[in-house]
Amino acid sequence: MNKRGQFYIIIALLLSFALFAVTYATNTITEPVLYSNFNDVSENYIYESSSLINYLLSIQNPNIKQEVSFFTQDFLSYVRTRDPSFEMISFYSQDGDIYIDNSFNEEWDINGEKLLGNNQDLIQDVSLHVGGVDFVHQIPIKASNFGEDWTSQVTEWGGDMSLSLGGIIYPIDLNNNDFKIILRSSSEEYTHLMSN
Repeated sequence: MNKRGQFYIIIALLLSFALFAVTYATNTITEPVLYSNFNDVSENYIYESSSLINYLLSIQNPNIKQEVSFFTQDFLSYVRTRDPSFEMISFYSQDGDIYIDNSFNEEWDINGEKLLGNNQDLIQDVSLHVGGVDFVHQIPIKASNFGEDWTSQVTEWGGDMSLSLGGIIYPIDLNNNDFKIILRSSSEEYTHLMSN
């Protein structure tokens, strides 16, 4: 047997393993690429939701608010996989009522009334009484866990409405069967805001 050939084969295997060990990245952290085109996503939602409402009106569907709410939640769950900071609040007027659905992470002041955000974190106390000792622990809970009544509301249509978020007042003027939304997305550098 030729020992020199075996020696070269073993050296070649060791060098290839060493080269692989040096060039292989073991611990890497990659930042997720967020969906940076806020305007396209916002315009897509405006177009699709308007098409849905027009279709529901054409087939005389009486439960437009619920269908739009389902569509909005599906849309937000998809968009938040690409941009977790995407938020919106929507207003739909029908038959003298205004349906408001808040999917922001914070509360809005609507004509003096507070409306919690769907993704807003709340701190709740959980207490347990064992052997004469009270144990109290605070846990974070999403407002959406309490049901739709906490994050949406129905008010009577009384003409102009005003919203306040962080001291900024947004006037909302609705007609019958009108749909208005405010969309927001934030990155480290910019905050994008769009309204239809």
